[in-house]
Amino acid sequence: MKRFYQLTNFGLALSLSAFILIPGYSNPKNNPAKAATVIKSAPLTMADDMAMLPASDAIAVVDVARAMNEVLPQIRGMYPDGIAKFEKELNDFIGKTGIDIYKIKSAVIGVNMSGKSNGGAAIIQGLTFDLNRISAALKEKKDGKESKTEINTLDYKGKQLFVVVTKKAGKAGIDEDMAFTQVDAERVAVGTISGVKGVLDGGSGTANAQLSELLSKTGTGFIRFAANLPESAKQGISEQGDLFKQFSTIKTVFGSLDMTSDLTVLLDAKMRTGSSDEASKLQTSLAGLVGMGKMFLGGNNDPQMKAINELLDLIKIGAQDSDVSLSLTVPRKVFDMLSETGKKSKTAK
Repeated sequence: MKRFYQLTNFGLALSLSAFILIPGYSNPKNNPAKAATVIKSAPLTMADDMAMLPASDAIAVVDVARAMNEVLPQIRGMYPDGIAKFEKELNDFIGKTGIDIYKIKSAVIGVNMSGKSNGGAAIIQGLTFDLNRISAALKEKKDGKESKTEINTLDYKGKQLFVVVTKKAGKAGIDEDMAFTQVDAERVAVGTISGVKGVLDGGSGTANAQLSELLSKTGTGFIRFAANLPESAKQGISEQGDLFKQFSTIKTVFGSLDMTSDLTVLLDAKMRTGSSDEASKLQTSLAGLVGMGKMFLGGNNDPQMKAINELLDLIKIGAQDSDVSLSLTVPRKVFDMLSETGKKSKTAK
């Protein structure tokens, strides 16, 4: 599973981390989004991409264009300081790899967590690549040491798969190697070898039909997600004690992450159980965990812990039929507080 997330090297997750973690980079060619209650994006036509994913336990749909061209400029306007380093790193990344993140339109990501070989694939719209530049970037020396990464070529169903092999002693055979391929003029598939092969096999739209249906009910967030909880995960959760036992009754989780024009973050999620009784007990367990968190942090005078405690007050939990809803609205002032305490902490060191 660890190797699956190395797809960040190809640009998708870099753009997402830019939005989530780094306040403020924007392309000077793009205009800031107009103020609105919620920064809304045009409907995305990703049904074909979802159908191309191999059988997955979890699927996420990301409106990358909106995150980079609308949301980031909003963040930059309100948090202009401290982005110079990130801006340089992003431009260096684009220059070295030739991957222009600003041309990416969207991405659908499928992850398999219950098969013999954990892995998955992402289909990225609006992305093309230059193999020579990517290869050179991967082989670049780091801290004066030669890179142990190379790209091999594999022919599969009329397509060339480019397999990223990392030569590490004692690691061979533990994790599946990463691969990527140009599916067509506008789309790249990246993930584990089996995941990318699954895309070229035609995907598994039938197996993913339930998750696709749930995704259609998740609103207009720029990140939408749906997941089936594997039996192995349920068993592991139930073994953590009585307080966590009810979490094993969750069958699916789905929801969205969005942001308003004043940088209020909105998280909406639903956990679907097998009955209204299970939902009621799960709601009680969730409320108990939040209460324990507040008790643990209540006497802590650390500013960051106080900010986290304030976040716990913003969590709303409800139950209806067999669903338990969890919503969290995080106003900008909370991020300001965390940012300020972080700066003070660095200064103190």
